[in-house]
Amino acid sequence: MSSSSNTNDYTKKINIVYDKQLKLLDTDEKKSIEKIGHWCSKTIDRINKHAEKEVEKIKDHYSSLRCTFNQQHKDTVEIADSYHEKLQSDLFNELHEAYSVMKYKLVTIKYEMHEVSYPEVKFVEDQLEKDNSNDDDDDVQVPNIDSTPKSTTEPLSDARKRRRAGKPPPSNSTESTNQFEDTDDSFDKCPLCFMIFSSKMTQRDREIHINEHCTDE
Repeated sequence: MSSSSNTNDYTKKINIVYDKQLKLLDTDEKKSIEKIGHWCSKTIDRINKHAEKEVEKIKDHYSSLRCTFNQQHKDTVEIADSYHEKLQSDLFNELHEAYSVMKYKLVTIKYEMHEVSYPEVKFVEDQLEKDNSNDDDDDVQVPNIDSTPKSTTEPLSDARKRRRAGKPPPSNSTESTNQFEDTDDSFDKCPLCFMIFSSKMTQRDREIHINEHCTDE
């Protein structure tokens, strides 16, 4: 639990939030480390399984080739023996030379590229103003702050600046009027009554038309 010399109701509430966020931060650290450890174990396991499979292929091929090699040796010995009995030294010399240069090659090992996704730690910026995001099982995704809807609550950093400047909190009185404004100056349909604006209507005329709906309400 955090400690503070101030023990009023306000600071107690701040301390409760602090303790809660600290617990979440500790949990996040543990989960993130566990994710990298899990990735490491899975990757090593895949490498070991692949290596075991390739080793078995070598052993199986060796057993097959060894049978062929032994049989050829047996046949060559029988031929050499017959040459010896018939004193056919010239034929034996040819046989011996051919047998001497004969080479068996078991396998060739080539290394192929296999795509592996490596985890990369990204530090989360703007801690005080970032939105809470759902942390999935495979990746930690940080939302784009600029793409999320703006909160109607004043950000903590703005509150600190306002406190230092001695300014009152901002007003939201213009929110209902501005919520229908379109960033595109060429909108041609009323978002409330869906009336198609005349091409002769100016931007200002279209805004007046939309605001009249708000006044009617």
